Amino acid sequence: MVLKNDDSRMETIVVDIEIDWVVVEDMNILNQCKEKITYTHLRHFCSKSDLLPTLDIRIFNEFAIITSEHIYYAIAKDLRHTHIRALVRNYPSKQNLSDFLKQPYVRLVDWKLLLEESHEEFISYMWFVFFFETALNTEQKIIFEKEIVGFFERVEMPRGIEVPLDRIKDLNYPYSQRCAEFQAYLPIPLGGERWIYDSMAKLLNFHKNHVPIVSFQGVPIRNILPGIDSE
Repeated sequence: MVLKNDDSRMETIVVDIEIDWVVVEDMNILNQCKEKITYTHLRHFCSKSDLLPTLDIRIFNEFAIITSEHIYYAIAKDLRHTHIRALVRNYPSKQNLSDFLKQPYVRLVDWKLLLEESHEEFISYMWFVFFFETALNTEQKIIFEKEIVGFFERVEMPRGIEVPLDRIKDLNYPYSQRCAEFQAYLPIPLGGERWIYDSMAKLLNFHKNHVPIVSFQGVPIRNILPGIDSE
């Protein structure tokens, strides 16, 4: 998260901004995002959280113009969010930046604190959302709950952690049984958690031997499991 301004100095500026002051220059990009087959999947996954991923913007006068991550702007609008976070990638001048940050619809975010928090290990309920090629029947649900839900329920916890009786909650099959979702009580990964890699093997097995998975956490399964189409 770095930004190069007109003085060739490097700095990071993250803001929380009212979404009505965010501008999309090319509506074709936005439309292409919404035409993706997994757009609805990602929107549904994002609906589980109040905070969406950060946009990239450049500043022009009092407006923020999106330069990337348009899909999250579209989702924010669909979900009727009033604010969204953005990383300032460019601005015409220091004065323009200063004036922009003084606007009542902009709040500067302490990104250093966010970075520190992202490196802290903590344990919480996490949402897991799957979309399938076809609706799950009763037998397939039983297998899914045994192999996938059961895997997350059995993930080893750090020592000394008080574990709730219900490590899995809110198990549901919306979208006419073509989606499965649940919350699992897990250590939030720091990037090297073994259970993350083990879970990919479980997904691959279910995809190949039971019902093809279209997306996981709103991301096309082929992007998560490279080479899956050639299996």
